[in-house]
Amino acid sequence: MKSKAFIFFLLIITLKIWAINPTDHTVSTVNSFDIQTYEPLKKFEDAVFLPEGFLKKFNPASVSVTKKVINGNEFEYVVVKNILGFKKTFHLLGSINFERKNHNCKPNEISYVSHVDFTRSGPEITDTISDFYLAICTVENSANLLKVTSLNTLYYKGNKFNAIYEAIAKSLINDQVNAIFTTIKNEVLTK
Repeated sequence: MKSKAFIFFLLIITLKIWAINPTDHTVSTVNSFDIQTYEPLKKFEDAVFLPEGFLKKFNPASVSVTKKVINGNEFEYVVVKNILGFKKTFHLLGSINFERKNHNCKPNEISYVSHVDFTRSGPEITDTISDFYLAICTVENSANLLKVTSLNTLYYKGNKFNAIYEAIAKSLINDQVNAIFTTIKNEVLTK
């Protein structure tokens, strides 16, 4: 009887260790850049709270863009990605929103959360990832210098997400965070 209870207990522990949360997952997407310009925090917030400007300049990383439509914070992209030697077309339809929100930033930093929503995209996207949240911390080091740092990214997995796609999904998210950061920086410096 003791051996059956021990096996049952071991099975539960093993399942908890190997189980992947079916709704969310975190990717370490640490990235940073400095903005040196007059009123950098104001310009950063102008760029992210009214994202149409940087979205028009943004191109998703690691893909070829065949169609791009931007309207305010809404986006539509048709992209082609080479996966294992085969070209695959993806339809990205969604939105991006930024808000000041307390997060894991240091006490002297201002924190933001960006929500990138793909839920209106085609099933080839939403079956894998429906949306993600990017945490951002900013700190003014001087009157004209703003340091911007990304923290972890939380993404929500679609209904057909599986471990085979996990490495590809993490890589693509990391690429997009880098591309978003580069585009935001360029947008701020043009203001």
